[in-house]
Amino acid sequence: AEDVLGLWFNTSEGGMEEQFDGVMQVLLDLRQKLRAEKQYAIADELRDQLLEAGIQIKDERDGSTWMRALGGGEE
Repeated sequence: AEDVLGLWFNTSEGGMEEQFDGVMQVLLDLRQKLRAEKQYAIADELRDQLLEAGIQIKDERDGSTWMRALGGGEE
């Protein structure tokens, strides 16, 4: 584990990737809730900011998925 700004991160093999996956799931869940509440502008802003950070969100019938965007947010 590594202490960064007072936060502990699991830096063991696969640990950071698992944590990142967990954070992304929280963001996808939040975005789904915003869309269900018809707060589309906020949901779209979250999607756009993630794309700028290199994460592409794909909305599908049964939920949303994410992947790392090519070219740092531009495909």
